[in-house]
Amino acid sequence: MILNPNEKLIIDLIFSKNKLDVKDIDFDEIVKIGSSHLILPLIYSKIKKKKISCLFPLDLIKYLKEIYSINLSRNKILLKELNFISKIFLNHKINHVFLKGSALLIKNYYEDLGERMVGDIDILVDEKDYIKSVNLMKETGYVNIKNESKFDSIHYPRLVSRTKTFALEIHKKLLKGTVSSELINISEYIIQSEKICNLQIPNRSNLFIHLVYNFQINDYGTLKCNYNFRSIYDTFLTYHSNDKISLLKSKHLRRFFILTSKLNIIKREINYSFFDYFFIVRFNLKYQFKFFKIIDNYINSKIIKVLIRARKLRYIITSKKINIFI
Repeated sequence: MILNPNEKLIIDLIFSKNKLDVKDIDFDEIVKIGSSHLILPLIYSKIKKKKISCLFPLDLIKYLKEIYSINLSRNKILLKELNFISKIFLNHKINHVFLKGSALLIKNYYEDLGERMVGDIDILVDEKDYIKSVNLMKETGYVNIKNESKFDSIHYPRLVSRTKTFALEIHKKLLKGTVSSELINISEYIIQSEKICNLQIPNRSNLFIHLVYNFQINDYGTLKCNYNFRSIYDTFLTYHSNDKISLLKSKHLRRFFILTSKLNIIKREINYSFFDYFFIVRFNLKYQFKFFKIIDNYINSKIIKVLIRARKLRYIITSKKINIFI
């Protein structure tokens, strides 16, 4: 894979100790990429740690510093809100685990609290406590966002509070689709969690697996044949080469390592299937020819719409309340 100079600069800055080459760099494009991948605070932090601000335009450094400062303030609030939620759940004996960005910040996987951008608080609970946990949050002032459908049972529709900064997504499942339980056992995931400063988070290996699957399945990374630098950096921090990961059973894990190998970030030996080779060819074409990428993205958007409608139909068929009403 031949990376454009802008993406190569970002990879060298974030993932390696290589000397940066800023020749032929479009700094406006760096901002666009960093913004779309949600890594602008991380870019700033890496620039400051490597003491290479002089290589970048002053206006860019000022802009990145402002974004970083805002994100740092938000994440300080995040930790307070995590403790608030955790105390409520512990008082009511609800087993729970904070997920994704919250978990990464709780255990300091990121060296700097301001590096990781977090959108919502994701929390996994036992299915038996699912409705109870939702009701508890509503009693404290959280309410449903209007017009959010409940058909997708991976988590309850987002809850927001006028007195809180972060929205809350309470999960009873981690992955979309019918194979969710086969890839991640929810009970084991909760049981194997660890406590950090009285906050429950997944153990490292479980966190890594969920981070990979979350992007590859929930965000359609495998289907779209694309990548996201924030997602890859999350997994980069939690990955261990000695982990016993069966790549034969999951195309999503294989495709993840195919992409990280292409980007020269995380490399792992893979026994390719026939469809993996097809995936590689498609990936190369997609990132070498703009027209192919446009067509590929268009087809993917139609497939995703079909998948969403299929999940809606499955929800209607399997929903007890709807069946009783009918």
